[in-house]
Amino acid sequence: MVSNLTNNRACNVLDVIEWSLYGIEDTIGAKNVLAPHLGFLQTLLIWCSCQGREMEDKDFGALNLAQFVQLFQEARKVVISVDILERIFMELLELNGEKGSYQMSTLEFLPAIFFVASESF
Repeated sequence: MVSNLTNNRACNVLDVIEWSLYGIEDTIGAKNVLAPHLGFLQTLLIWCSCQGREMEDKDFGALNLAQFVQLFQEARKVVISVDILERIFMELLELNGEKGSYQMSTLEFLPAIFFVASESF
């Protein structure tokens, strides 16, 4: 869920994530870890939005594990643990009751999964 912004300060996607929904209590730490990769995350959001639907703050499409692994490995920004990514997909995430895929939210899921898969969590 994206938090409401109550002032007019400049912000980016990392500022609007409710990190606690993903079990991440150290929000400043998470932002600091991901800040150098903000361009990559924004590129992912744009890429996902260009897959035939407008980018909106709602669930809009599914990527499978292989597609996520490919996206993250191509970035070559941080070391991605495929084992952790696979565990997240196969054990934790479900789409319509089926494990192994996820109906993702553009503004929150990508940064959160990137943070966890980078073994920074």
